[in-house]
Amino acid sequence: MLRTSNLPYQILRIDRAEADDCIAVLCSHLVETHSEDSLSIQVVTGDSDLYQLESLSPVTLWDRKGNRWRERLN
Repeated sequence: MLRTSNLPYQILRIDRAEADDCIAVLCSHLVETHSEDSLSIQVVTGDSDLYQLESLSPVTLWDRKGNRWRERLN
């Protein structure tokens, strides 16, 4: 469920889903519905489950634990 708030952000909530799953679904949706040339997604995380998102070309990850941008695997 995507809803608005008083903040300049959209709120995404999926019942019985963890935050990393919500982020992965949102990133996949954005890649599918937007031109990759006009899309840049930066994810700040310490969760290694999100490293799988590196396979999506517009996604870059900031490794909060390593305090650095992760090198792209591909």
